[in-house]
Amino acid sequence: MTEAPVLAADRRGGLQRRLPYLLLAPSVAYLLIFFASPMIQAFGLAFTSTTGEGGSGRSGRCSATTASGPPCGPP
Repeated sequence: MTEAPVLAADRRGGLQRRLPYLLLAPSVAYLLIFFASPMIQAFGLAFTSTTGEGGSGRSGRCSATTASGPPCGPP
């Protein structure tokens, strides 16, 4: 028996398997740059105080060991 000739498309099977991912790559990059990156920055900003400290920013004013007043009273 003779083998069927190898077509050029069969040799490029790797490209055909990767083509859907290559076509989706620009849209994924767009989403990462213009959606995920600002969202991550917003979460970071939400949990940072105005002085640049992490947390709520009340760590210097809020102490459970104060003798007078509520431990986390108004500033």
